[in-house]
Amino acid sequence: HDLGVVRTVSDNVMVMYLGKVCEFGDSVEIYDDPAHPYTRALLDSVPLTDPEKAFAGPALAGDVPSPLAPPTGCRFRTRCPKAQDRCAEEEPEMREVRPGQFAACHFPLPSVTGRKDLFDTVESEPVETEVVDTETGDSEAGDTELVNADG
Repeated sequence: HDLGVVRTVSDNVMVMYLGKVCEFGDSVEIYDDPAHPYTRALLDSVPLTDPEKAFAGPALAGDVPSPLAPPTGCRFRTRCPKAQDRCAEEEPEMREVRPGQFAACHFPLPSVTGRKDLFDTVESEPVETEVVDTETGDSEAGDTELVNADG
């Protein structure tokens, strides 16, 4: 893959992982603002010309699963930093995540360029917990923990 050439000569780009389409759309939009975590990882793995910068992002963890026995649900979930239980249970359907940009991901990446996302993001937010001593009934504020807004 020469991703620089692909960007230069292509009007549209389709990204695949283990034989399934992850993302497709306008090449400039995909390169500048990927919505699928695999597309982001693929672009981050391209060496930069500046030796001080090396690679833009972290390497993916784990090994590529066998295409003969792909994982259930999302095929990228075993290496995806955003994977949750739903990713193992349900294969994501292709959907428009930004105008003219489509991704098959339950948890697409939000736009970094200010383009309008066509999906609802579920952000984690801090929630204060309360610890109650069952013997005395005294309570005190506990640690703040992050919980998903879905529960």
